[in-house]
Amino acid sequence: MAPQWRSWLQLVVLGAPSATCFGLGVWQWQRRQWKRELIRERGEQLRQQPLRGNAAVLEALRHDAQAHRFRQVELTGRLLPGEAKLVGPRSPPLHAAGLVSRRDNRIGYYVVVPLQIEEDNVERPLQVLVNRGWIPRSVADAYRNAQGGDAGEAKAAAMEPLRGVIRGGETPGRFTPENRPERGEWYYFNVAEMGGDVLVDALADDPVAVVPPIAKCIDDFLQFSITPQTHAMYSATWFTMSAVLAAMAVILHRRPGKAPATAGHSAATVSAPHK
Repeated sequence: MAPQWRSWLQLVVLGAPSATCFGLGVWQWQRRQWKRELIRERGEQLRQQPLRGNAAVLEALRHDAQAHRFRQVELTGRLLPGEAKLVGPRSPPLHAAGLVSRRDNRIGYYVVVPLQIEEDNVERPLQVLVNRGWIPRSVADAYRNAQGGDAGEAKAAAMEPLRGVIRGGETPGRFTPENRPERGEWYYFNVAEMGGDVLVDALADDPVAVVPPIAKCIDDFLQFSITPQTHAMYSATWFTMSAVLAAMAVILHRRPGKAPATAGHSAATVSAPHK
């Protein structure tokens, strides 16, 4: 009974890696389905007619900003460059990854500034933050120094139109540091912590322009560093490894062992008379 018990225990131990790989394959396939649905939902929002005009945009945002995430908007207001915040380090928008010089190491920051919008007959104006785009790390220090000079006096630019996409904040990753507002260090987008009610990503007028800040294009909102196809490939890899490990476990379990000689058989062999 003991050898049989050990045999089944060996099968369980050898089969555990196969079960683990199978579970990872299922997880990657679920991630693929989730990302496909996410892209579909974003695409539907982005394809809707843009909300045009300050009154229409602000009314929609006050009513239910969450329902209008990834909706295009057209606003008019004054950007306040003196109150800019740099969020990063981050890679450039996906459409510009191949356009950015290697000298900049493709690492930089997103520039977020308030948009001053004139509203009448409201107790509290809606605070809109605008992600103007990405700047390389090589110019970030110069940008920070400029904020400390004349540009840091919250000098407002002239009224200008803005095309953008409504965004929400971010959930920081496990290894993402906490924001440090007192030190001017922003590692992820926390709209409330940055003093805003809503975040709008500015849209690029020219997709091939590389003059910073480099704004996003519509396609950037539908692209991910890990695509659904990549998740499918990962899933297939894990399922294949699971099948191989399962086959190995079965082969090792069924492999015949060398039968030990019994005491009676040995004694009979020794006492057998020679003819």
